[in-house]
Amino acid sequence: MTESDDNSVEVLSAGGVRIEIRKSEVIAYKDRKAFERNEKKRRWIALLWFAFNLYVSFSILEFPRPLSSIRQLPKALTSWPIDELSIRLIVSLLVWLFIAISFVFALRIMMLQIRKRLRFTPDVIEIIETHRGRLHRTQSYLKADVTTLHYEEEMSIFPGTKGRLCFTVGDQQIKCLYPLKCLEANRILSELQRMGFDVLRDAGLPMMIEMEQARRKRPFALFP
Repeated sequence: MTESDDNSVEVLSAGGVRIEIRKSEVIAYKDRKAFERNEKKRRWIALLWFAFNLYVSFSILEFPRPLSSIRQLPKALTSWPIDELSIRLIVSLLVWLFIAISFVFALRIMMLQIRKRLRFTPDVIEIIETHRGRLHRTQSYLKADVTTLHYEEEMSIFPGTKGRLCFTVGDQQIKCLYPLKCLEANRILSELQRMGFDVLRDAGLPMMIEMEQARRKRPFALFP
């Protein structure tokens, strides 16, 4: 899908990504549906992770109640030699601590909805993170420090290529905008090359683009 307006803004919306192209600026981010799908997946993964930890903890080991474990812990630590009950109490508290950490981790994943936007200008690359519509963090990288900006494909047994944009700053490799299809990545790379960035194109990218175009014409086919 392509749109344009009087301000010379070209908007591409396909493959779960929205790209806004201006003469001196390119902005790319996940569209709303793709973002919401990804958030639902993250919530389910976090919930299943916490449920799995609870199941393993209570099925493999038999624990007394955590409050009784805390009350008996000083006696267990000061007694020597440590008997079987003392070991069970210590292990019990460690597992309860693990469950608590897992719960906090799962809760953080479910509550923290970070949305990322990539903004490219002739001088800088910005990764803008927002949380519930408010600015959370901005990471900026000068064009002079950015090298080998390319598309990295993810290997998959399922039809359709997806990957991410990658670039190097010093010794650090930055990966962003996942999942990104090769068609949209190729358009972004073309605009960045126009702006003078150090763009590296994979030799197999034209073939991936051809396969992706064929797959979009026949979305229910197993093979293009």
